[in-house]
Order: sequence, then structure tokens, then C-alpha cells
Amino acid sequence: MEERYGNGPHKDSFLQFNATYYDEKGKQRVMGFAMTETLKLLNYKDLEMHVDATFIAPPGFYQVLIISVFDHGTKMFVPVLWILMTRKSERAYDIAFMNVVALVGELKNNKCICLRMRFLY
Repeated sequence: MEERYGNGPHKDSFLQFNATYYDEKGKQRVMGFAMTETLKLLNYKDLEMHVDATFIAPPGFYQVLIISVFDHGTKMFVPVLWILMTRKSERAYDIAFMNVVALVGELKNNKCICLRMRFLY
């Protein structure tokens, strides 16, 4: 997959991070995809972020976590990050969001609308 989408946070890479970890069920992956230009939306002051997950995922993955940001210019939520995950666990979400923070820095002064997050664990 890295050959097709890139190896990490480079200007022209769609694959922004690729984390591997091990749990009681073996090797797990968390992969984040985004266009470099749209990642800048995560730096908005007074960020409004929507986080949701779909369980229709590519083979080998359990779910896709989607992070969208409210764009004040268009008055619409814009998808920014698509995160493929092999597990639905607290550790997997921690790894996903640690990688998001590593990409864009700390998300300050934000409001998170998490419609399905109560079902994630």
C-alpha cells in the first residue's frame, strides 16, 4: 500500500501515517490518509471538528475513521482525514489521534462533534 500512496507526511503523499502495534489478537495497523493542503484546515482557530466512523472498510481493515472540519468559507464540513483501522479499541483510537497531533500539532480551542464516538469502545 505504501508504494501506491506514499510513505508518510511528504508534500505529495496521500498516506500521512502508518502505525503498527501488537495486541492480544496480533499485529494491528492504523493508517491515515489526507491531502497535504486540506490538513491545514485542522489549524483553524476555533476549530469545529466532526469525527465519525464507518464499518464499511477495505479488506483487512475493520473500520474507517473520518475527521471533517467546518470550513467557514464554504459553511460546510470538509473531510480532512480518513483513518483505516484494523481494530476498534481504545488503544487504536489513541494511536490514531496521537498521529493526527504529530501531523498538525496540538488541536487547541476546538469543538468536537462526535456523533458515534460513544459506540467506539
